[in-house]
Amino acid sequence: MIMAEIYNDILKVQIGRVKASVKADNYFPVAGKDTIQIDAETRWGQTSEWQTQDGSGSTVTTAGNLVKQKDSKSIAISDGGELVQKFIARNNRTETIVSKRIYAMLPQVLPYFTVSASEVVRVGELFVVTVSPEHGYSGGGEMVVKVYRENEDSSPIKTLTEITGRPMCLHPPLTTRLTVEYTMWKLILQIGKQG
Repeated sequence: MIMAEIYNDILKVQIGRVKASVKADNYFPVAGKDTIQIDAETRWGQTSEWQTQDGSGSTVTTAGNLVKQKDSKSIAISDGGELVQKFIARNNRTETIVSKRIYAMLPQVLPYFTVSASEVVRVGELFVVTVSPEHGYSGGGEMVVKVYRENEDSSPIKTLTEITGRPMCLHPPLTTRLTVEYTMWKLILQIGKQG
Protein backbone atom coordinates (compact mmCIF):
# COMPACT_ATOMS: atom_id res chain seq x y z
CA MET A 1 0.00 0.00 0.00
CA ILE A 2 1.37 3.37 -1.05
CA MET A 3 0.43 6.58 0.73
CA ALA A 4 0.86 9.82 -1.09
CA GLU A 5 0.15 13.42 -0.13
CA ILE A 6 -0.71 15.85 -2.84
CA TYR A 7 -0.48 19.63 -2.31
CA ASN A 8 -2.17 21.77 -4.91
CA ASP A 9 -2.89 25.52 -5.05
CA ILE A 10 -1.38 26.32 -1.69
CA LEU A 11 -0.99 30.07 -1.09
CA LYS A 12 1.94 31.02 1.08
CA VAL A 13 1.59 34.52 2.59
CA GLN A 14 4.09 36.42 4.60
CA ILE A 15 3.58 39.84 6.15
CA GLY A 16 5.44 42.61 4.30
CA ARG A 17 7.61 45.53 5.29
CA VAL A 18 5.54 48.08 7.21
CA LYS A 19 4.83 51.38 5.44
CA ALA A 20 3.40 54.56 6.98
CA SER A 21 2.32 58.06 6.04
CA VAL A 22 1.43 60.99 8.30
CA LYS A 23 -0.48 64.25 7.76
CA ALA A 24 -1.11 67.15 10.17
CA ASP A 25 -4.14 69.44 9.98
CA ASN A 26 -2.13 72.58 10.88
CA TYR A 27 1.62 73.04 10.37
CA PHE A 28 1.68 76.61 11.76
CA PRO A 29 -0.34 76.60 15.00
CA VAL A 30 -0.44 79.46 17.49
CA ALA A 31 1.01 78.44 20.86
CA GLY A 32 -1.44 78.47 23.76
CA LYS A 33 -4.37 78.63 21.38
CA ASP A 34 -4.27 75.81 18.83
CA THR A 35 -4.46 72.04 19.09
CA ILE A 36 -3.16 70.11 16.11
CA GLN A 37 -4.35 66.72 14.91
CA ILE A 38 -2.01 64.29 13.19
CA ASP A 39 -3.50 61.41 11.20
CA ALA A 40 -1.41 58.35 10.32
CA GLU A 41 -2.04 55.50 7.95
CA THR A 42 -0.07 52.28 7.63
CA ARG A 43 0.24 49.21 5.50
CA TRP A 44 1.19 45.96 7.21
CA GLY A 45 1.25 47.75 10.58
CA GLN A 46 0.39 45.83 13.75
CA THR A 47 1.27 48.32 16.50
CA SER A 48 2.07 52.03 16.67
CA GLU A 49 3.76 54.57 18.88
CA TRP A 50 3.89 58.40 19.04
CA GLN A 51 6.80 60.64 20.07
CA THR A 52 5.42 64.16 20.28
CA GLN A 53 6.55 67.65 21.27
CA ASP A 54 4.16 70.39 22.41
CA GLY A 55 6.73 73.14 22.96
CA SER A 56 7.26 72.50 26.67
CA GLY A 57 10.81 71.26 26.03
CA SER A 58 10.30 67.52 26.33
CA THR A 59 9.37 64.65 24.03
CA VAL A 60 6.48 62.49 25.19
CA THR A 61 6.30 58.84 24.09
CA THR A 62 2.87 57.19 24.11
CA ALA A 63 1.48 53.95 22.73
CA GLY A 64 -0.58 54.36 19.60
CA ASN A 65 -4.02 52.98 18.86
CA LEU A 66 -3.74 51.40 15.42
CA VAL A 67 -7.20 50.36 14.22
CA LYS A 68 -7.76 49.20 10.63
CA GLN A 69 -4.31 50.51 9.72
CA LYS A 70 -5.13 54.06 10.95
CA ASP A 71 -4.15 56.08 14.00
CA SER A 72 -4.40 59.74 15.10
CA LYS A 73 -3.05 62.01 17.81
CA SER A 74 -4.12 65.44 19.13
CA ILE A 75 -1.48 67.75 20.59
CA ALA A 76 -2.19 71.03 22.44
CA ILE A 77 0.66 73.42 21.53
CA SER A 78 2.00 75.24 24.60
CA ASP A 79 4.98 77.19 23.24
CA GLY A 80 6.56 78.28 19.97
CA GLY A 81 9.35 76.70 17.98
CA GLU A 82 10.09 73.90 15.56
CA LEU A 83 8.43 70.82 17.01
CA VAL A 84 9.17 67.31 15.72
CA GLN A 85 6.31 64.81 15.78
CA LYS A 86 7.19 61.14 15.16
CA PHE A 87 4.90 58.25 14.32
CA ILE A 88 6.35 54.75 14.56
CA ALA A 89 4.58 51.82 12.92
CA ARG A 90 5.70 48.22 13.59
CA ASN A 91 4.97 44.65 12.69
CA ASN A 92 6.77 41.50 13.75
CA ARG A 93 9.40 41.97 11.05
CA THR A 94 10.04 45.70 10.50
CA GLU A 95 9.62 49.21 11.89
CA THR A 96 9.05 52.50 10.07
CA ILE A 97 9.42 56.01 11.55
CA VAL A 98 7.74 59.02 9.93
CA SER A 99 8.54 62.55 11.20
CA LYS A 100 6.64 65.78 10.67
CA ARG A 101 7.83 69.23 11.68
CA ILE A 102 5.33 71.66 13.15
CA TYR A 103 6.31 75.34 13.25
CA ALA A 104 4.47 76.74 16.29
CA MET A 105 4.16 80.51 16.43
CA LEU A 106 3.87 82.69 19.51
CA PRO A 107 0.81 84.94 19.73
CA GLN A 108 1.55 88.43 18.44
CA VAL A 109 1.39 91.31 20.89
CA LEU A 110 0.85 93.86 18.14
CA PRO A 111 -2.61 95.43 18.00
CA TYR A 112 -5.15 94.19 15.49
CA PHE A 113 -7.87 96.49 14.26
CA THR A 114 -10.80 96.63 11.93
CA VAL A 115 -10.79 99.92 10.02
CA SER A 116 -13.83 101.27 8.18
CA ALA A 117 -14.30 104.55 6.33
CA SER A 118 -17.19 106.35 4.73
CA GLU A 119 -17.21 106.95 1.01
CA VAL A 120 -16.77 110.57 -0.03
CA VAL A 121 -18.25 111.80 -3.29
CA ARG A 122 -17.95 115.61 -3.14
CA VAL A 123 -15.84 118.33 -1.59
CA GLY A 124 -17.47 119.52 1.63
CA GLU A 125 -18.78 116.08 2.65
CA LEU A 126 -17.90 114.57 6.00
CA PHE A 127 -15.34 111.74 5.93
CA VAL A 128 -15.54 109.32 8.86
CA VAL A 129 -12.86 106.80 9.87
CA THR A 130 -13.71 104.24 12.57
CA VAL A 131 -11.19 101.91 14.22
CA SER A 132 -12.29 98.97 16.38
CA PRO A 133 -9.91 96.71 18.34
CA GLU A 134 -10.01 93.04 17.36
CA HIS A 135 -8.49 89.70 18.33
CA GLY A 136 -8.29 90.36 22.04
CA TYR A 137 -6.26 93.57 21.88
CA SER A 138 -6.73 95.29 25.26
CA GLY A 139 -4.04 97.98 25.42
CA GLY A 140 -4.46 101.70 25.10
CA GLY A 141 -4.48 103.16 21.64
CA GLU A 142 -3.62 106.10 19.48
CA MET A 143 -4.95 106.91 16.04
CA VAL A 144 -3.36 109.57 13.85
CA VAL A 145 -5.00 110.65 10.61
CA LYS A 146 -2.84 112.68 8.24
CA VAL A 147 -4.30 114.29 5.14
CA TYR A 148 -2.04 115.12 2.20
CA ARG A 149 -2.58 116.58 -1.23
CA GLU A 150 -2.23 113.84 -3.79
CA ASN A 151 1.38 113.17 -4.90
CA GLU A 152 2.76 115.14 -1.95
CA ASP A 153 4.49 113.44 0.97
CA SER A 154 6.39 116.26 2.64
CA SER A 155 3.87 117.86 5.00
CA PRO A 156 0.26 117.01 5.77
CA ILE A 157 -2.51 119.55 5.23
CA LYS A 158 -4.21 118.34 8.40
CA THR A 159 -3.30 116.00 11.28
CA LEU A 160 -5.90 114.65 13.70
CA THR A 161 -4.99 112.53 16.74
CA GLU A 162 -7.31 110.43 18.89
CA ILE A 163 -5.91 108.82 22.08
CA THR A 164 -7.55 106.45 24.53
CA GLY A 165 -5.96 106.43 27.97
CA ARG A 166 -7.64 103.19 28.95
CA PRO A 167 -7.83 99.83 27.19
CA MET A 168 -9.50 100.09 23.82
CA CYS A 169 -11.69 97.07 24.56
CA LEU A 170 -13.41 99.18 27.26
CA HIS A 171 -13.63 102.22 25.02
CA PRO A 172 -15.98 102.77 22.09
CA PRO A 173 -14.28 102.51 18.69
CA LEU A 174 -12.02 105.44 17.81
CA THR A 175 -13.76 107.70 15.32
CA THR A 176 -12.37 110.68 13.45
CA ARG A 177 -14.52 113.00 11.33
CA LEU A 178 -13.00 115.21 8.68
CA THR A 179 -14.58 117.54 6.15
CA VAL A 180 -13.11 116.99 2.71
CA GLU A 181 -11.69 120.25 1.34
CA TYR A 182 -9.81 119.12 -1.77
CA THR A 183 -10.77 117.19 -4.83
CA MET A 184 -7.47 115.31 -5.02
CA TRP A 185 -6.07 114.12 -1.69
CA LYS A 186 -4.81 111.07 0.14
CA LEU A 187 -5.10 109.98 3.72
CA ILE A 188 -2.59 108.07 5.88
CA LEU A 189 -3.93 106.34 8.96
CA GLN A 190 -1.51 105.30 11.71
CA ILE A 191 -2.72 103.06 14.49
CA GLY A 192 -0.66 101.89 17.41
CA LYS A 193 -0.15 101.53 21.10
CA GLN A 194 -0.13 104.68 23.15
CA GLY A 195 3.29 105.70 24.42
